[in-house]
This record gives sequence, structure tokens and C-alpha cells, in this order.
Amino acid sequence: MALTLRSSPIVAVGELVVQYVPGVVAERAIDILGRRDKPVLVLIIFLLLRAHAQGAADAHDEALAASDDAGLVERLGEPVWVVAGDERAAKITTARDLVVAALPTEDDA
Repeated sequence: MALTLRSSPIVAVGELVVQYVPGVVAERAIDILGRRDKPVLVLIIFLLLRAHAQGAADAHDEALAASDDAGLVERLGEPVWVVAGDERAAKITTARDLVVAALPTEDDA
């Protein structure tokens, strides 16, 4: 069986991203990128797969460790931009983070 673009793992991941990204984010991306939104998404997924593959290859060396996708992409020598986000969009890494995320907030009142 030949692997077609439609059955590509990169396209499959891209379809999942599109399915689960908040509508306002998807709409903004389409506004900015126009008809180029899907090729850009495929390139980003390819970059992340490449970064994670290199991170796995370097896993034996603690000096090359990265704590997130941005760190892995920087290790490839690619540029990374940090933009302000919503303070409610917390990164959950530990069991404590999960407990803190479940606490009521002012928005819940």
C-alpha cells in the first residue's frame, strides 16, 4: 500500500490540531495566513517532529536537555518567538500543577 499525502502521519496530526484548537485561534490563523494555513501547519508539525527526533537522539547528554518544544526547536538552531498568552493557560507538568489548576478562580465566582 502506497503512503499518500492524505494518509501521511503529518497530515493526520495536522487534522487533530485543527480539530482541537480553539475556534478563535483557528480563525485568526486563517485570517493571517489565508489559503497558506495548511502548508504552514504541516511545516510546523514537521519542525516539531524533527526537533523531538533530535532531542531523543541527544537524550544521553543532560547538557543538551530541553524542557519544552521551544527549547528543542532552539537546539536545532531555529528561531523561537515568545508571545504573551492568557495567564489561565498554565503548563501542567507535575501532580501539584494539576491540583493548582483545579482550584477555583475569580472567574468561577
